[in-house]
Formats: sequence, C-alpha cells, structure tokens
Amino acid sequence: MENKEFAKKLELRTLQFAVSINKMSSSLPKTAEGLVIRNQITKSGTSYTKTTLNTLGTHNFKYFRHS
Repeated sequence: MENKEFAKKLELRTLQFAVSINKMSSSLPKTAEGLVIRNQITKSGTSYTKTTLNTLGTHNFKYFRHS
C-alpha cells in the first residue's frame, strides 16, 4: 500500500470514527450527567480525528464546529 492510499484510508476511518462518536454521544440521556459525558466524549473523539487529519495534511475541517 502506498503512502497516499494509506493516508486516504486513514482519513476515511478517522472520519467514520468521529461520526460514530457523535451518534453514540447523541444517544446518551439528556440529564445533567449525560450532557457532561456527551460533551467530554465528543471533544475527545473528534479531537483525535482533527489531529489525524492535520497530521495527514488534509486540513479538511469543514466537518468540525468551532466552540
């Protein structure tokens, strides 16, 4: 596997990971505790994806909201 092919596959996997994190966190209860956990899981899960995309040089951050 060439580097570009690996980078594209890694980009796709990390984006899929971010989507699955968001889906999972949205299924948490809307209690005060659930919202705290949702916030932390979403931040940590999407932070990994953003860092990976930055490392790969894709800089495709249109998928992320700034808070």
